Amino acid sequence: MAPTIPSRFRSTSDARFPLHHSSDTLREPKHPHPRRTHTVSSLRRRIAATALAVAATGAALTATTATADAAPELPRISTTGDTFGTFGDHDYCHGAVRVSLTAPPRKAETIRVTLTSLGFTGNGAGWARNPHCKVLFVTTHTSGNGIARENFIPASFGRKAGEKAVHDIRTGAGVVILGIRPMASNSPVRTPQGFGATEYVFVPPR
Repeated sequence: MAPTIPSRFRSTSDARFPLHHSSDTLREPKHPHPRRTHTVSSLRRRIAATALAVAATGAALTATTATADAAPELPRISTTGDTFGTFGDHDYCHGAVRVSLTAPPRKAETIRVTLTSLGFTGNGAGWARNPHCKVLFVTTHTSGNGIARENFIPASFGRKAGEKAVHDIRTGAGVVILGIRPMASNSPVRTPQGFGATEYVFVPPR
């Protein structure tokens, strides 16, 4: 005869296995505590709101930095492109520049011409002693305030890319035809030293 098991050790599911527990006693409750659920949801919403605020602040700072670093280019059409090559005043020095045309702040009806070097080089001992290439840029513009008016931009560029020559030209508002030509800086006559660039630019009114 099987031994009798006291009732206090018997499982509700099977009296033959007193140490066995019904799966119902180990099952997680279907509905967690409502207060705990509310706390977790609130924490998640706060984390999401903080992440969005940080992202928005970063985007605003990035936009502000970009605006401060670079003025927007004036609308224009170029028949030659914005980059051209030239050579300079000694030891066959040569390189290329990129043209940027912007509206300077607090200067109405004006074009700011920025010529950025892409790096210059030269030959021989003379260039090694003096690694700077001098070029004279001549701008000619036709607009509402004049025909074929000239401005001169002297520049000296070395090996390092990013060096700039900047000049502001008051052209008046409207469509401006602007030509930029590199010339010899050490010649008594105008000697072209590159094809340069031609731009049709719209300058906004005051």
